[in-house]
Amino acid sequence: MASPTQSDRASERPSAEPARRDTKTRMSTETRAVIALAGVGIAVLASFEEIRIYDPRILNPAPDRSQFPNSFLGISDGVWCNVIIIMAALVGVGMFTIFYRSWRRTGRMHPGVAIYIACTTIALFDPIFNWAMFACYNPKMLHVPVDWAYFDISPTVEPLWVVPGYAFFYLTPAMLAVALCRRWTRRQARRGAVARRRELWVLFATGTAIGMAWDAAVESVMINMGIWQYWRYWGPALVTGPGGNSHLPITEIVMLGVTAGICGVMMHQDDRGQSFALRLANRFTMRSPLLARRKGLAEIMVATVLIDAFFTAYIGFYAVLRVADQESTISGHWHFPSIKVYDPDGAAAAAGIPGPYFEGVWPLPRPDRPAQ
Repeated sequence: MASPTQSDRASERPSAEPARRDTKTRMSTETRAVIALAGVGIAVLASFEEIRIYDPRILNPAPDRSQFPNSFLGISDGVWCNVIIIMAALVGVGMFTIFYRSWRRTGRMHPGVAIYIACTTIALFDPIFNWAMFACYNPKMLHVPVDWAYFDISPTVEPLWVVPGYAFFYLTPAMLAVALCRRWTRRQARRGAVARRRELWVLFATGTAIGMAWDAAVESVMINMGIWQYWRYWGPALVTGPGGNSHLPITEIVMLGVTAGICGVMMHQDDRGQSFALRLANRFTMRSPLLARRKGLAEIMVATVLIDAFFTAYIGFYAVLRVADQESTISGHWHFPSIKVYDPDGAAAAAGIPGPYFEGVWPLPRPDRPAQ
């Protein structure tokens, strides 16, 4: 005769399994809805995208292509623009494959999903970010029409690449850091060691270090490919490329590394499998019945708010530098001869950079520099 405990367990099994299946079905439906909505949004935006400049405000009527070689490793910048988009798409597919397998294995949303969505929302700030950093994109990138309001704040063009691009830059090193720290702190570090007692700090430091190395390598290559250019900047820079014409500000390397470290901390999972973002969500959603039932939605909201808040400070740092006229170092030659030189305050003309010029939106002219 079975004991009461065994009988109770046996009676619970039939009801527990359907509940788990229902949970997976609900999660799958929500995931498909989010992916479908994102796909429709990107498709609608892409239908308006263009790869050429027709606006006379920006178009260079007589480009001198001898000013800068538009090639890297013997391949033209137009080809590299397409390669970068394909690479970002492949990395995105790889990430979602990891997310899907984790969900199938555990029945829970992978913490990287919330961070991926949060990083994608950063694209909404990209025109202001580009303006603050003098980040000028190649007009051969698939981009929003240059006369669209808000998007025209970007010095040259606002590319579609940034939608998957932020997750590519921030989440990739963060996921590498999480995988590395999980093995180190939970399989090799002895209990009671600093790595075990300070997991979040170790993860943040590891994510920051990997993010800085990742950014220094990847951005330097992409700048040399001709994808974009930090036309003016403040402080020291990593100078690469033929003739030293590709400059990557050290401040950007550090800031991106810190962002990757924060993303890694948000994905940290405790012994119950709950991410740091979910643990914070549990604190803030105790009084909300809707969010209490939708843990995944609450986790996404918390991750998005925190990462967007940090990125606002990120942009603010560079915006202060620009408004204070501290980004005064010009990074060599203008990389995009098919469009006019971005010169909002006459600094490029004063430095002897050949024109023609355009001042863009929000030029912030200086009285001590020549008017255009």
